[in-house]
Amino acid sequence: MIDDKLAIREVIENWALWRDAGDWERFATVWHDDGWMTATWFQGPASQFIEVSRAGFERGVSILHFLGGFTCDINRNRAIAQTKMTINQRAMVDGLEVDVVCTGRVEQEGTAKELYERPATLFVASFSSTSSFLPDVTCTSTIC
Repeated sequence: MIDDKLAIREVIENWALWRDAGDWERFATVWHDDGWMTATWFQGPASQFIEVSRAGFERGVSILHFLGGFTCDINRNRAIAQTKMTINQRAMVDGLEVDVVCTGRVEQEGTAKELYERPATLFVASFSSTSSFLPDVTCTSTIC
């Protein structure tokens, strides 16, 4: 089971590193063909998320993801992983360069069955086994 947890952690770390570096070919490998991204600024297929991320990167948008603690619960072929993270972005606002910092948040904690059968919010309810980075992995937090 520790090998599975390490593999899941590696996908999460590669997601942040490859996206922030603009390594779009490798970034695409952390997604399922039918992967789905839900963030405050984007909701849609992973392929479109990669394209809008690339377009922003090419325009000079710099977003850095800093990962912290990690936990992963595995039950047979299902897993739920949570990672503490902070997003930093430098941007111009009314001619002034500012740093924006956003901390990710957990929407709901519980077993996979509880999250699926009794979602606490519409956001949590929007996730299913098809909205994952890895086969049979369901995310329980959002990225700002």
